[in-house]
Amino acid sequence: MIIKLKSLYHKHRELISYVFFGGLTTLVSLTIRYGLYFLNMQPLLATVITWICAVAFAFVVNKVFVFRDKSAQKRDWAKQAAAFYAARLATLGLETAFMFVTVMVLKWHEALMIIIAQVFILIGNYVLSKFVIFRKKQKNFSKPIDKSEELCYNEQEKADRIDGG
Repeated sequence: MIIKLKSLYHKHRELISYVFFGGLTTLVSLTIRYGLYFLNMQPLLATVITWICAVAFAFVVNKVFVFRDKSAQKRDWAKQAAAFYAARLATLGLETAFMFVTVMVLKWHEALMIIIAQVFILIGNYVLSKFVIFRKKQKNFSKPIDKSEELCYNEQEKADRIDGG
């Protein structure tokens, strides 16, 4: 049983980590938001500060623990952070539009629409993070590693031309 669970975890480690750290991000967000509430900060300002901090936390844990991105150069971090914030702003805009249409215009049940929106946002953020922001660089296997391999490739190309293939 334990071996099956370990195997299942390793097979889906990235997705499990994404959900786990998403929960931690929510906890960080709520902690900051309620802390600012108790400090009597203006609600809109508190919301913006909370969002910025939560997205910063999410960026770091996604980069380091979820997608295990190894790029260490400051330029890569800055580029990824900008893309991460842009993606989160985009999904925030989509969520806002979704809530406006479904709740304000169509008058659908707000609590249900919040849950549905969160599912779509979770999926959207995961896809953008995995395939855009933290995508793995493809290794170029078409280039030979050394001269002896180059010779082998050239000999194979010659044989393919002679054989018509």
